[in-house]
Amino acid sequence: MKRRNVLALALVFAWVGAHAQSDAAHGFPASIAQLLASRQDARQVTLQGRIVSRVEEDELFRFSDGTAAILLKVDHKHWPHPVRVDPAASLLVSGDFDFESSGKSKLKVFSIRPAR
Repeated sequence: MKRRNVLALALVFAWVGAHAQSDAAHGFPASIAQLLASRQDARQVTLQGRIVSRVEEDELFRFSDGTAAILLKVDHKHWPHPVRVDPAASLLVSGDFDFESSGKSKLKVFSIRPAR
């Protein structure tokens, strides 16, 4: 029985370690400015910053980390109810980066939560 528990714990730790390495390799740029400069389309990233305004379209928001700003496309099903939308709320957003050379690059958000 103990051997099975040890094996199960080893598998959990291996999965967590591989997942963390995968996240680090796949997209935690230091800033929005670096993300925009990379010009890499279809990249999954997580960013920390603040929503500074809502854009005309229903699901678009301007998001800034102090280095640059990017548009967030947040479908209502990905929007958690207790998250405040004001310039004082620091958020972590994760999504797929959609690079547009026209300057309308955006992040299609699949997770949004308060930063700790």
